Amino acid sequence: MKKLLLIIVFIISFFGFSQTLDPSFDTDGILTNQFLNFSLNNYATAAAMQPDGKMIYVGGINFQKFTSTPFIARVNSNGTLDDTFNGQGFNIYDINQNSSGGVAFDNVIIQSDGKIVVLDSFHAYRFNIDGSLDNNFGVNGEVLLNIETNGVVIYSKSIALQSDGKIVIVGQYIDSNNNSFIVIRLNTDGSYDTSFNINGRFFEPFGTDNITAFVVAIQSDGSILVGGETVFSATNPNLDFAVIRITTNGNKDVSFGNVGKSIVSVTNGKDYGRALEIQPDGKILLAGSCDNMLGIIGLLSNGTLDTSFNNNGILLTTIPSSTTSNITNIQIDKQHIKVLNSGKILISGTSGSDFSLLQLNSNGSFDTTFGTNGLIIHDVGDIEYSGILIVKPDGKIITGGHTFHYDGPSSNNNTSKIQELQFSETGILESSYQLNLINGTEKIISVLEQSDNKTIALTSTNISPGKEKINLIRYHVNGTIDTNFGVNGIVIISNNISTQISKDFKIKKQTDEKFLVVGGNSRLIYRFNADGSFDNNFGTNGLVDLTNNSNYTIFYIDNVYPQSNGEIFVLVDLDFNMDGFSRFGLLKLNSMGNIDTSFGSNGVAETRFDYFGIEGLEFPRNIFVQSDGKIVVSGIVHTAYGINPIDNKIGIARFNPTGFLDTTFGTNGRIIITETNSIATELLGYSDDKFIINYKSNNTVGATAKYNASGGNDNTFGSNGKVTDTVFYNDMILQSDGKILKAGSSNNQFYITRFNIDGSLDTNFGTIGSLQTPINSFSSINKILMLQNNKLLACGYSFNGTNYVFAQAKYTFDNLGIENNNYSKFIQIYPNPANNEFTIDFGNEFKFIDFQIKITNLLGQEISNSFTKTNITKIPITWTGKGLYFVNIYDNLIGLIKTQKIIIN
Repeated sequence: MKKLLLIIVFIISFFGFSQTLDPSFDTDGILTNQFLNFSLNNYATAAAMQPDGKMIYVGGINFQKFTSTPFIARVNSNGTLDDTFNGQGFNIYDINQNSSGGVAFDNVIIQSDGKIVVLDSFHAYRFNIDGSLDNNFGVNGEVLLNIETNGVVIYSKSIALQSDGKIVIVGQYIDSNNNSFIVIRLNTDGSYDTSFNINGRFFEPFGTDNITAFVVAIQSDGSILVGGETVFSATNPNLDFAVIRITTNGNKDVSFGNVGKSIVSVTNGKDYGRALEIQPDGKILLAGSCDNMLGIIGLLSNGTLDTSFNNNGILLTTIPSSTTSNITNIQIDKQHIKVLNSGKILISGTSGSDFSLLQLNSNGSFDTTFGTNGLIIHDVGDIEYSGILIVKPDGKIITGGHTFHYDGPSSNNNTSKIQELQFSETGILESSYQLNLINGTEKIISVLEQSDNKTIALTSTNISPGKEKINLIRYHVNGTIDTNFGVNGIVIISNNISTQISKDFKIKKQTDEKFLVVGGNSRLIYRFNADGSFDNNFGTNGLVDLTNNSNYTIFYIDNVYPQSNGEIFVLVDLDFNMDGFSRFGLLKLNSMGNIDTSFGSNGVAETRFDYFGIEGLEFPRNIFVQSDGKIVVSGIVHTAYGINPIDNKIGIARFNPTGFLDTTFGTNGRIIITETNSIATELLGYSDDKFIINYKSNNTVGATAKYNASGGNDNTFGSNGKVTDTVFYNDMILQSDGKILKAGSSNNQFYITRFNIDGSLDTNFGTIGSLQTPINSFSSINKILMLQNNKLLACGYSFNGTNYVFAQAKYTFDNLGIENNNYSKFIQIYPNPANNEFTIDFGNEFKFIDFQIKITNLLGQEISNSFTKTNITKIPITWTGKGLYFVNIYDNLIGLIKTQKIIIN
């Protein structure tokens, strides 16, 4: 059931975390549940070794069936994850948003300062030594390489590091005229090096099609060698090996090969250049797949064939080279080549479906002292995909990549795992291990509380790659599952929801205890009775289907908002004029689920911002109904599909109660937050009709903007109506006193911050305004809820070492920094730290009042409970355990009057 609380008493004492977890909730205030037994595909495409022997792996995890979420991981020499790296041994790039475009990290290098640079097909990223993104590189750790005008695509393939720290990236450049080798050079901060050719980029159109630079190496004089393949001419459509040399300032070196490039045909078929190496004497080797055989060419330093290599400069083996399979839709098609200190040549790849190593003498002959006549083919029992070749300083060989177990196209047991193999210098297997970073994900998406204090969690659980099950789970107040709800406490909403859209499900409670669920692309609204059964008085058997309407098309249901009068507002992505373009759409249903056709035009209110032109995409997300019945709607204004770079703005519109745009709001009824790549997660309103928006953008990690009732900036809040933060919060709620609670993740753990009504940090909350709760090695809050008993519930997920599982934490407000009066300033507690006892001195302000003194630990568990009427009271330390505790002082009339931390040593 449990969790590993990563609390070291000294560290906690130093930083002074202040929180009270509710011990009545699963005995310590924290609850995790795990239901899944599905294994995700984890695959490694590249690796690098740190000077301390730890391995950095990059690759992808198949949350989606045919796409991947990139990861970077650090592994100890014994094959275990290094939990000092991002708190869990790995970093998944944006697990919720999958913003990298559904591709894996496929190249990695380590800088001299220990920072790590990785590539996917369109971006370069840099991570700090601790596994966090390096915000001093590009924009928040990321450089978008595909920044050309429309119709141009850049696919990055390989990366190298110059001695001065500059970064060289090669790949394929595609435009309407031709395909080219492209070489990009970045400065150490991720900016383009404008001293390199044209604005940091070099282009070379070799032939007519299929021209790709796959590999790069830096010569000792700083010259750049780029290898790959090309179709040389329309009359010779076969692919040939290609190498080009570029000078340090980014010009083609015409003294190399034929006017700067060397093209070699190994076979009459398809020759794919995939691995490049420079020998100590300056000679060059390029290896790859040639009609499903391994081909290697040797070039002299001037780019001509080296006839001392296999007599003619070309070696073609009958050993099958790296292969691909349609089974997983993952293409691992690169060999690796290393020249050893002995001058021998080592090549890794895949032979058939097995890992393979081939070692040659410097002249291209097979090294019969290695493996069996120079060859090792190693079968680990599955389908293997090679992606790694590292030679350690002691000469031992690290190879591998990932293995794939295949039971059939419909099997959920088709799983891929990271694989590492270590061989001796002579080719003897010394060690082998497999590694799964993640087996699956379970997340609480949202939560509501019923009148009996039970809570219903809306959850998602992996059931196959790219598919999730959406459930409702009801919990008792103490955290146990209420088996009287649904079937054993669970109601299934859907067994087949795309992972990409599962996070968009919403649950909202009506005033009569019935509740609504929307989400996915089914265009269905579900209404349930309080016991989890369908409400047959709503729509058809508890379902309203908005799929078909002759006046408009609904692409997607975004959110639902039941009103106290029984009416229901529904936010939708709408095609109003049947023109194929989405816009903000708002429908109103009556209590039975029927569309109110008197609202708006034929029952729908709609608007478009057209910020990115008529083909831009616009999606509403949240609403706030003001006291006069006017409806404020916020959402996403997005670039059209296929436009690079992708950008988001936040759109806000207001409708009159009749369903038409209110032109007195903002500018002609609309407001745009124009910060680059901004996404809002929550819109909340005050009793005076002011409203706030929680959002993130490229320029600020997290931000809150507050507006007055008419849409103008509320200058009493923050700076010109805006507050920024270094943390992006997934959720936001308002307390009854107007203070703002925001929740998400910081340092990979549950994190909650409270702001005053003016936007300033409420330093009376937690530790200087924030509180952090470690759950397992990684956790994040998706939703927070202020409960009826004035406790706070945080829900989300945590990583338990193999899976992301449901996670909840419940807090009391005893030690959240709330004190009920100003008397606390007269109370002194000393000494602090204390050994055998400490003193509470109430001063002269209190006479003959009963005080209750509760001592609690970090988990909120009560350690001591006593009463006193004297102004000076000594508290003996009768409990065991050094560390940080909380002294909570109550009087018999107004409750809690003081909370203070005390260290027991």
